[in-house]
Amino acid sequence: MDYGRVLSRAWEITWRYRILWLFGFIMALASGGGSGGGSNSVRIVLGDGRGPAIGPIAAWLILLLVVVLLVVALVVFVLGIIAHGALIDGARQVEESGVVSGSAAWSAGVRRFWPLLGIDLLTLVAVIVLLLPMLVAIILGIAAVATGGREAGIGGGLLICGGVCYLIPFVVAAILIGFVVVYARRACVLEDLNTVDAIKRGWEVFKRNVGHTLLVGVILMVINLIIGAVFVGGIFSLAAPGLALWQTTRNPALTAVPLCGLGLILFLVALFVTTLLETYRSVVWTLAYRALRARPEASVPAEVELPTA
Repeated sequence: MDYGRVLSRAWEITWRYRILWLFGFIMALASGGGSGGGSNSVRIVLGDGRGPAIGPIAAWLILLLVVVLLVVALVVFVLGIIAHGALIDGARQVEESGVVSGSAAWSAGVRRFWPLLGIDLLTLVAVIVLLLPMLVAIILGIAAVATGGREAGIGGGLLICGGVCYLIPFVVAAILIGFVVVYARRACVLEDLNTVDAIKRGWEVFKRNVGHTLLVGVILMVINLIIGAVFVGGIFSLAAPGLALWQTTRNPALTAVPLCGLGLILFLVALFVTTLLETYRSVVWTLAYRALRARPEASVPAEVELPTA
């Protein structure tokens, strides 16, 4: 596989066909996680004896807000899967016809939504199954240590250590599963396969091209690290004037406006960079999949035609 061509062509497609940015933007939103504070919310609403409880109207408003946030998260999750399929199909359109129809790409993502969702769900089940031994070992170890006694403590400590050590092969297995899933999604969209057949095809492509896959993954990881380092440097360079202003004036009102402006700039830049990265990574893997699928499984020597007497 020509890595230089794949990487440069992926960037050319990413930068030229900006309709793909919309799909990358949706994927960036879908990949972002949020942290919950459910237990704190329950204590605030119901009261915990240390302060007054919120009234019923406020409690219903909080409940409504939680429901709205859950609905929005579900919608973004669904749109993220569709956008993933649309990005894959968009890269295919460019390679086959030189143009991208955003509506056709989105339709492809909608059409392949359920198989793509099935791939994600089966992947989640596989990761949970792999994670269970570590969780069981750690839970049993903590329980053994809590029961007291020297022998129980030693056994519990060994269980906990074993569970922690299991984390290394678990991470390796999760990474390898991730590569299979990357190919399975493309097999699902590009070859119109169902969930199980797409996973089988993804495994076949990965198994025959482990070296190529790992190298592409390392290249993309290095690109992410470089961009991340540049972005962190940009954060410090933009934050320095605001901090210097605060040290000079000690005036919150005077520093609030520039700091908020810098924060907004950083947010917009981060969103734009994340959108480009999501788009670029998806196109790279799509081009890599197409290139690897085009490779012959084995070199078969041509037949030699013997001269006739």
